[in-house]
Amino acid sequence: LDSSKDDPDSDYLISPLLAPDSILSYFPSTRIMAGTKDPLRDMSFGFLQKLVKLHRDVKLVEYEHFPHGFLNYGIPVVGMTQVPKILEQLVTWIKHDSEGVLQWFKRK
Repeated sequence: LDSSKDDPDSDYLISPLLAPDSILSYFPSTRIMAGTKDPLRDMSFGFLQKLVKLHRDVKLVEYEHFPHGFLNYGIPVVGMTQVPKILEQLVTWIKHDSEGVLQWFKRK
């Protein structure tokens, strides 16, 4: 981050929760995964609430005892027996929502 201009407390390109409604109202289908041990968990729920208020297609799944970025830890993740189920959920979301996302980008 360039500390002179990139501030996660005010830059919505870093923290989408901070994006104005005028931008969020155009968001495509959005899927959020959060772990209960994620320090950004509450922000994930705040983002969900903003998108719901704007009548966007949004879903959030919360995983018990998972930290932030849990899918970046490599596979297999020792002790995280839910990972195969999580990956199946991701594949389902991607298959289901990819056409809508492609259409959204084509509008831009």
